[in-house]
Amino acid sequence: MFEIKEQNSQSYFTRLSPTHRFGQVLETTIEKTHPNPSGLNENSIKVLSWNIAKNNYHKSWTNDFLAIVEQYQPDQIFLQEVRLCAKFREITELGEMGWSFAPNFIDTFDNTYSGILIATKAERLTSKALITKHYEPITNTPKVSLFAEYSLSDRL
Repeated sequence: MFEIKEQNSQSYFTRLSPTHRFGQVLETTIEKTHPNPSGLNENSIKVLSWNIAKNNYHKSWTNDFLAIVEQYQPDQIFLQEVRLCAKFREITELGEMGWSFAPNFIDTFDNTYSGILIATKAERLTSKALITKHYEPITNTPKVSLFAEYSLSDRL
């Protein structure tokens, strides 16, 4: 009986080990199209850029994020270290914005992607993710960049 528990403990801890936990992703981008896209105003584009890694597990993060979005009403939102459920692929905090998400790995322990995201009210013309050849030292995961092209209001 003790040996079975020890084996289960080892497999549990193995699953938590960074070398086993973080896997490569098959998709380069995951996207949600804006239902009523517009062009960006070429004279004034408001941008919110935020690395949310330290806030992913704080319940108050959503309230802070929504308050900032309501107050400043950004046209584009750039988020780094976003976690996205691999099954549902929804980000309710972005409301009616369209978005492009570029994952750099999947956390096999809780089935979530991690990566970067661009959300916007504008029509997305193109998007492309670029995964680095170099890896993070502890997690052995690559870095990712996301390139996106959007239309301006007078060029729709």
